[in-house]
Amino acid sequence: MRSNIQIKRNPKRGNVVLITSTIEAEGKSTLSANLGAVFQMVGYKTVVISLDLRKPTLHNYFNLKNERGMSGFLNNTESLQDIIFKTDYKNLDFIPSGIVPSNPSELMLSEKLILLIDVLKTKYDYIFIDSAPIGLVSDSIYLMKHVDINLVVFKELYSDRSSIESLHNLIDKHSFENVGIVLNDSNSTDRTQSYGYGYGYGK
Repeated sequence: MRSNIQIKRNPKRGNVVLITSTIEAEGKSTLSANLGAVFQMVGYKTVVISLDLRKPTLHNYFNLKNERGMSGFLNNTESLQDIIFKTDYKNLDFIPSGIVPSNPSELMLSEKLILLIDVLKTKYDYIFIDSAPIGLVSDSIYLMKHVDINLVVFKELYSDRSSIESLHNLIDKHSFENVGIVLNDSNSTDRTQSYGYGYGYGK
């Protein structure tokens, strides 16, 4: 995944990757945290943003509180400096979602969110955004137009097959050209084949 994302990298500014899913518990927050850790490990200045304003969990991965964050910034009660936190990783910062707001959809449609992303592009090589599931609420769809890559997580033997068709319809409707699918928790042991170089990574 890191290689695929790096191929599309724009070296002149920060690259924004949005991670979403179709329903809850497909692994988008775990993927967001891991991508942040992996990219900072190879020297990229990275920030992970928790933008699932309704049911945030990402702060738990970094052992941080969720008292300040995106909701406060978008509500004009907190500054950008107030909501960026250092993590245990040298090149990785984190922005929590903040206190659950009463108007999450309104905040997600705020022009201030797009301006924030533009500012972060000047400060970081990669910006990873953990956003709300697109199959449950429409919050993330507006933002999908303003990022470089959209990753939609499906969990094997958990996600509904009809969600793939729904995603296809969404891509057609909004003319998205930057959507990738991540198959999570796949038990592919019996299907793995060698690369043909005289050795294999699996059976």
